[in-house]
Amino acid sequence: MAVIVSGPGDGPWRTKDSCVALNKKQVIDLRARAHHLSPSVKVGQSGITDGIIRSLDARLTRLELVKVSLGGALDTTTEVAAKELAKATKADLVQVVGRCATFFRTKPPAAPVNGAG
Repeated sequence: MAVIVSGPGDGPWRTKDSCVALNKKQVIDLRARAHHLSPSVKVGQSGITDGIIRSLDARLTRLELVKVSLGGALDTTTEVAAKELAKATKADLVQVVGRCATFFRTKPPAAPVNGAG
């Protein structure tokens, strides 16, 4: 699947599988919100594994906005690794700064509770 890469100032990198098409205003807001986050998923020397993808997927489902630390032992560049994670989790890649990447995916609608009322 082709990855759409935006240039500097054109907005985030997005895959065709991403959940929402973020506009520039949304990206600015998400970057501001992500500034204060600490990385909650860390990619180590084993690289991107199924466990990393499952962990990121679970955190995106719960939190929507997640910062990931991409370790120095990757076989590829930080940007390529971040795009792989975005594609695998169907999330939007908000930004890549150094070895940290920020991802966003809207929460799925809450399931109705049976017997409520």
